[in-house]
Amino acid sequence: ADTTPRPCHTSSEHDSEEWAAAPGRGAGKHVDAHVDAHVDAHKAAAQVTGYKMQVAAQQERLDMAERQLSKRDADVSRLRHDTARLESEADEARSTLRHVQAQVRSQDADNTQTVLAQHANAAELRRAWDRIDEA
Repeated sequence: ADTTPRPCHTSSEHDSEEWAAAPGRGAGKHVDAHVDAHVDAHKAAAQVTGYKMQVAAQQERLDMAERQLSKRDADVSRLRHDTARLESEADEARSTLRHVQAQVRSQDADNTQTVLAQHANAAELRRAWDRIDEA
């Protein structure tokens, strides 16, 4: 903040006889009023400087929070992408598992039929041998 002292009135006002002759405008009262105004101006300037520092600190906190939010948004986006990819991979794995299970069931059914046919053939063979033995 600019704290350069500035005159509260022009020097021509000091020199003016009209100003000096005005009621209640003695030199002492003028100096007191001038000093009071000057002190008040400095206090106000210091207060404004304090406010500016508070605003700057708040702005820095806001900027930091926005950077953190931006980073978290990027993290969330990455996690959503990863989740979608993993869900797709899981769907593909489930589909493959169902396909393999269907193949196993089919092969198991084929094997069962084959075993049953072999048992039937073996039984038929035993009966044939038994007939041969009996003959």
